[in-house]
Amino acid sequence: MFSSLYADHISWRSDYEKSLVEAKKEHKVLMVLVVKNNCLNCNKLIKESFINQPYINDLQNKTIAVIVNNQSSTNYPRELFYSTEYPTLFFVDPQTELFLGKPLHYPIKKDEITKLFKELQ
Repeated sequence: MFSSLYADHISWRSDYEKSLVEAKKEHKVLMVLVVKNNCLNCNKLIKESFINQPYINDLQNKTIAVIVNNQSSTNYPRELFYSTEYPTLFFVDPQTELFLGKPLHYPIKKDEITKLFKELQ
C-alpha cells in the first residue's frame, strides 16, 4: 500500500526587495524572519513553528515570507529590522514598511503566531 505525506511548510524567500515588491503586488503581509549564523534557536524555530502546523496554509496564502541573515551581505534594511535577539519575526505592511505588531523573539509560542496573524486580518 502506498501512502504519501505532505509536509506543510513555509516557502521562505531570501531576497528582501523582491519579496517586498511581490507583497505589494499581491496585497499580502510581509513576514520577515531575521536570523544569524550558527543560531541553534533559529533552526529550532523554523522546525517547531513553521513546519506541519495548522496555521501554515493561512500564512502561505496571506503572507510573503522572507528570511534574512543579519550577518550576510544581503541587502535588507537592517536599521528597520534591528534586533539583538535571534531569531526575530516581524509582520510588516508592505505599502508603508511599518510593523503590524510587536516583533516576536525566540522562543515564539505557536499561539503567539496564531494570535498575531489573526489580529492582522
